Amino acid sequence: MSAVPSMNTQAVPSMSTEMDALINRVTAQQEYLEQALDDLGAIRARYASADGAVTAEVAGSGALVGLDLAEAITRRPAAEVGPLIIDTVQQAATLAAVQRDEIMARLQNYIR
Repeated sequence: MSAVPSMNTQAVPSMSTEMDALINRVTAQQEYLEQALDDLGAIRARYASADGAVTAEVAGSGALVGLDLAEAITRRPAAEVGPLIIDTVQQAATLAAVQRDEIMARLQNYIR
């Protein structure tokens, strides 16, 4: 009769506990990442020119998703309109970038 090697039964619960902890940690990280992706997709930053003639809305990607021009814009010289629109859009994009950076910093701190 050959002897069947005995298993170290004390190592099994420890291994199971470690695996459960690893799975829980990875699951939590995945959920946090999914939330960060949702938050990034939801970023919208609005900025209005000082006189309110131009309002721009920019997504987290930097894409312009909204541009409102008040009727007052028609009373401005044409040479001022383009630069005012560009400046307003750039300000909105800067605000969106700040939001994006905050989300990414939280994600990096969480993963560490």
